[in-house]
This record gives sequence, C-alpha cells and structure tokens, in this order.
Amino acid sequence: METPKILPHGTTKEQWDKYQLDLKNHNAWCDSRESFARDVIWMVQNHGAEKTKEMIKSQIYDIRFLDAPNAPGYYRANND
Repeated sequence: METPKILPHGTTKEQWDKYQLDLKNHNAWCDSRESFARDVIWMVQNHGAEKTKEMIKSQIYDIRFLDAPNAPGYYRANND
C-alpha cells in the first residue's frame, strides 16, 4: 500500500513512511520463513528427518556465533 496523496485525517507522512518500512520488513520476514520452510521440506524429503535436523542445527550454530555482530572495542571479527 502506497502513501495516499491526501493523508487520512489524524495521520502524518512520517506515520505512513514508518508503516511502509514496517510493512516491507514484515513481508521480508514472512518471505524468509516461507523460503526456510520450503528448504526444510526439501531436505527432509531428500535426506531424512535426522540428517535434516543435524544440518539445520549446524547452520544455526554457524549463524549464531560466526555471523554475530562484533562488540565495540574488539580488534577481531567473529568470523576470523
């Protein structure tokens, strides 16, 4: 939904801009969950549930620790 040319009573352009950003982020999150579900279903069909579980846990571990943001003042990145 785009910002209306004439804003409804009681709303501001800033509210509509925030709504647009929130909606974009919401749709991106939903798309990422849908993609993840498709990948999991494919992996279960092709590798079995136990192997899929191991692979997902490994990927989450890597993301959680290797892709985490660096604390201020650290001289080495998490992925070093």
